[in-house]
Amino acid sequence: MHGAASRQLLLTRYASQINDYIPGGSLPLLNGGSPVRVKPGVQTGVFGNYRNARVYNVYGLVDSSVPMAWRWVSKDGLAVAVNTYPGESRSAWMFVPRNALPVKLLYSDGIER
Repeated sequence: MHGAASRQLLLTRYASQINDYIPGGSLPLLNGGSPVRVKPGVQTGVFGNYRNARVYNVYGLVDSSVPMAWRWVSKDGLAVAVNTYPGESRSAWMFVPRNALPVKLLYSDGIER
């Protein structure tokens, strides 16, 4: 499953927002994530798993110095799937608490929502 169909499945089952798909908009714009950083002055954990409003498998801490790309926000709006150090060999997909990120997120169309 690819493109809009995969985004619809993600929205139906797991996500409330996806960085490269706006319901009612055009087909996906960019795959892989949109740039985001933890709010200045905040340090938060990064987690390997998220379910039932809980995070599991703590991998470490991140702050605003760590480049990330966000992919999707959980259905309940409490966690965000991010790629830490995107494009680098040490990059990894993880979850961060939604409240550690800016209120508005940059989508791949260049608009913050």
